[in-house]
Amino acid sequence: FSVYRREHLPARWRLDNADRTGDIVVVADESWQLFARTLTAKYPAAPLGGVHGYDRHLPSMAATFIADGPRFADSAVVESFDNVEVYGIIADILGVAPADTDGDIARVRYFMTPAH
Repeated sequence: FSVYRREHLPARWRLDNADRTGDIVVVADESWQLFARTLTAKYPAAPLGGVHGYDRHLPSMAATFIADGPRFADSAVVESFDNVEVYGIIADILGVAPADTDGDIARVRYFMTPAH
């Protein structure tokens, strides 16, 4: 695992908010989990499943995006993109103005067809 002081966290993590981030942050290495001993005793047979908190830039954190319909190019294989773009894609398909987010529809519009 890695240990950081709040002020030394990677900026891309956006965890510098004092109200939500402790002074010290411990981050498990990829494929490892940090688990409270009290919970291990309470749930000894609990299956280990998906967890959150890993760096989104790790290849193992990539998701699969599959889409079909009139707004998507046929048989397109696209470059990897951040999950924040999905909201903009849905808003664009629905023809509604999206709220201001970290996404940018321009980054993914290349695999979409124009609205009719």
